[in-house]
Amino acid sequence: ESSNYLLVIGQYSLATSGFEYILQYYQGAEIYNNLGIACVLSAQEFWNPKTDNFIYPLEADWYTKLSRSVSRGQEQLDPGMEPLRGAFLDKAEHYFRTAIRLNGKYLTAHTNLVCVLNLKGDAVAALKYAELKLLKQISGRKKRKGQEAEMAEIALGICYALLGGPNKLQAEGIFQRLSGSSYRASALYAQQNLQYLRGASRTDTQTEIALPDAFRKA
Repeated sequence: ESSNYLLVIGQYSLATSGFEYILQYYQGAEIYNNLGIACVLSAQEFWNPKTDNFIYPLEADWYTKLSRSVSRGQEQLDPGMEPLRGAFLDKAEHYFRTAIRLNGKYLTAHTNLVCVLNLKGDAVAALKYAELKLLKQISGRKKRKGQEAEMAEIALGICYALLGGPNKLQAEGIFQRLSGSSYRASALYAQQNLQYLRGASRTDTQTEIALPDAFRKA
């Protein structure tokens, strides 16, 4: 739990060290997933407005959602920071794929992998993966329900949004529908992504992170 708490308070390097230590004794899919989260959040310290203005439904395995959504006031990523950001995202992709290899039905890790591919600027690959791994679980008569499934839909919506053109309408439809979700985090992410898609700047929106009850009491 201490490593999860370090993620919440923004101590990503320490959280990474904590998860890596745990892996010496327990190689669970959820640990690799959370380690991937730490790497993604570290990468987003190096803000890239081309991809980072959307709120990503990155899911840590403590039943809450994390997202970097604060505007940095930058028009572009500092070229000198691109290799470092890229290295963090490469590590995150590796950890999420490892989690999926350990548990192929781990929807959370599949969703997070789609987010990483988008953050790497490869929306085409992200959409292909989402269509292959997410659509089967979040659509059709046997689709999964709940906040986890809705976060997967939001990740899919971001794919469409980043691809632009006619895909933008599909993104808008997803965000608009989930804006009315009974799940607080789903509705919040969908509402703010919809606002950004329609042209609102990130500073026009307000974002909050839903913390686990144990952390609120700390």
